[in-house]
Amino acid sequence: LRARFNGKPEFVESFFRFIAEDIRKYLAELGFRSVDEAVGHAEVLDTDMGVAHWKSKGMDLSPIFAMHTDAHGAALTQRRRVRDQDHGLDQALDRTLIQLAEGALEDAHPVRLELPVRNVNR
Repeated sequence: LRARFNGKPEFVESFFRFIAEDIRKYLAELGFRSVDEAVGHAEVLDTDMGVAHWKSKGMDLSPIFAMHTDAHGAALTQRRRVRDQDHGLDQALDRTLIQLAEGALEDAHPVRLELPVRNVNR
């Protein structure tokens, strides 16, 4: 950030305060008191504008704009975790490292590990 911004830290704070104020105004216009209240309310989005933009042409944005319903078609009141996701965390390198470094973690024994690390392991 410092390489791209040559101002004072206070200027960055002010910038984010202005952004937060703008967000509060937009939320109020839409009838929400907080970002938390707005989560999941895709019906207030202007979907035509997003779909018509040249950068999104040909993209299927329906999963973003979809209203989640139950098996009977009724709108869900739950706005978060409406479907299960598998991020493959059980296969994350972290778990292997923790298991292999158990001696260091429990008894403070030195441990030396050499494992292949790929970009996805960051």
